[in-house]
Amino acid sequence: MTSAAEAAADMQRAFSTSEEKLDVLREFATLCGIPANVVNSLTLLDFGDFYRAIRLWKNYFIKTNSLIDGYLASLASLESKTVQQEFFYMDLMVFKNTIILLESCNSEEKMREWVRGFSSLDFVSTAMSDVSEEESPIRSQFFAGNLTVWHKIRGKMPWSDGSKITLFLGRVNHQITKMARWAGVQTDKQNDEVDDLLFQARLDNLREDPLKPTGIDRLVQAFADEAARKFLAKLPAAGTKQCRAA
Repeated sequence: MTSAAEAAADMQRAFSTSEEKLDVLREFATLCGIPANVVNSLTLLDFGDFYRAIRLWKNYFIKTNSLIDGYLASLASLESKTVQQEFFYMDLMVFKNTIILLESCNSEEKMREWVRGFSSLDFVSTAMSDVSEEESPIRSQFFAGNLTVWHKIRGKMPWSDGSKITLFLGRVNHQITKMARWAGVQTDKQNDEVDDLLFQARLDNLREDPLKPTGIDRLVQAFADEAARKFLAKLPAAGTKQCRAA
């Protein structure tokens, strides 16, 4: 049975991990020139609206997450990876886990940093700027838009139209598929243990790298550390019937 002190310690560790990830996102967004004054329907959430909003956005990302998981499963099945596949892998991991990080953003400040960091990722920034002749542009530096005086006059929030969100995520999925073709990766069925193995493999690579990790590497490493702890926690203790090794 977990004591109150242990539960509090676990909560503190989880909170610190999320804060660390947001710090890396903040640094990366600033490096990419994303301004800090974003205000939209996500940043204006109060604590009571947070859970409802997260459930809504999870539904928006279902198809994208499924696509990502398929490619991650394919990458995990490869005995060795090309340089292009390593780049693709890193981009997928950062993108997927930034989406997961959304669940811990239960304040306006945290959500603002998440929106800024998410907007600076390649898949997102490209989806907001890469427009074909048949599509209308999404004029914003921020995912989900930025509340301006014009929006206030009209009495509407930016990206209040669900069709714009659908259009944006469709472009994101297109960018993921386009990069998969560039890397020579085909989608595959999801494996329940793929995420744990991918996190652990990436963590090992980062620790062996003598060079100082970049902002993106630090973000991947933060997620990998957390996933590695969860993976080890699932293993039976030494000396038990499931694991007799002492």
